[in-house]
Amino acid sequence: MPTFAASWQDTNFQTLKENASADTKGRVALGKNVAANKRYRAYMNEHGQILLDPILEVSEREFHLLADPVKLEAWKKANEDVEHGRLQEKGTFSSYVE
Repeated sequence: MPTFAASWQDTNFQTLKENASADTKGRVALGKNVAANKRYRAYMNEHGQILLDPILEVSEREFHLLADPVKLEAWKKANEDVEHGRLQEKGTFSSYVE
C-alpha cells in the first residue's frame, strides 16, 4: 500500500467534529460535511491519527481502456465527434435482429 506522504495533496485540514467516537464495529460518523456514498482510503499513523483520502474505483473494463493509449485516444476522438456533431445517422439495425 502506498504511504500517506505519497498521496498527500494539502496540509490545510479543518475540524469536522470536536468529539467523534467509534461504535462497537469501529464506525465513526463524520456528519453532513462528508459526501455520502464516497469511497476513501484510510491511513493511520503511529499516533493513531487517521486520515481519509477520497479514491475513485474503476471497473476492470474501464481500466483496460485507460491503460491502453491507443484505445484511450480512439475513445477521446469518438467523444469529440459526438460533442461536435460529427456523426451520421446510419439507420436501424433491426433487420439483423432475429
